[in-house]
Amino acid sequence: MERKNVKQRPQAVAVYRSALALFAFLMLAQGAAAGETQTGKLEKDGITIEYPVGLEALAEEVHPWLLERLSKPEGSEQVRLSALMENEQEMLTFIARQLAMEKPGEHMQKVFRIFAKNVQEVFASLPDPTDLRLWPKEELDKFIKNGGNLPGYDYDPATGKVRGSVSMRLGQQEPLKRLSTPIVLHQKDNEKMLIEVKKKLGGLLTMRASVRATLAATACHETAEIAMTVDLDITGAYRRWFVEGMANVIASACLQKFFSKEAVSEYLKGFSVEPYLGIKRKVNLGSWLAKEFA
Repeated sequence: MERKNVKQRPQAVAVYRSALALFAFLMLAQGAAAGETQTGKLEKDGITIEYPVGLEALAEEVHPWLLERLSKPEGSEQVRLSALMENEQEMLTFIARQLAMEKPGEHMQKVFRIFAKNVQEVFASLPDPTDLRLWPKEELDKFIKNGGNLPGYDYDPATGKVRGSVSMRLGQQEPLKRLSTPIVLHQKDNEKMLIEVKKKLGGLLTMRASVRATLAATACHETAEIAMTVDLDITGAYRRWFVEGMANVIASACLQKFFSKEAVSEYLKGFSVEPYLGIKRKVNLGSWLAKEFA
């Protein structure tokens, strides 16, 4: 990113990062918000499953599977974003030492605190696997046809998918509202519906783990970047690729030290060069100049 006034930079970056998290949600969420239909509700062990009358048995089967899955977090699922605030000074000191700084700079401290708070807001806006709404597709189609309202969603009956229509803005006064997680059921047989629900919830948990690791790394990345461009005042026409690369190295080191090696692997997936090998000969880092030199 370009050098900017530090007071403007955190909010701009935060909104950009929140958009990435929302994009992941829009691509993976499949379902619709709960409507005013005949439903039952299973509430047990911190898990809520709302279901149409007649699918109580399905909800009863989903519950123990989900409870066990949540009780044994794997890899990046173990990342606790609250650790950013709990280990603030230790993490800031670690980042400063990676850059041969005697102590954390003023600007990097400000940015770290903003991101430590904001990434938790972003994560809180993602679909919650402990708050589910089961929707048989035919029933949802009928609900929509009869004028049902789907707050926060745009539903496509042809595909049975929805796209979120909520917006997010970090730093807002009111906390972001977490939406219930809708699950659209295309299958009709109970056994097949159970397989379908498990598959979709598994995808949701994987997505949340990936976002968790990325958000934790983002706080460290942006802190390191500000330290280099503002506190250390690194200048030059080619600073962009150097600063971005170095910030990723430091973010990875932070994940390794304060979170887990699985979190590092999850984060670095987004920076693989493999998808771009076909255009390798067309890439010229020398043309990626800082704004004032472009």
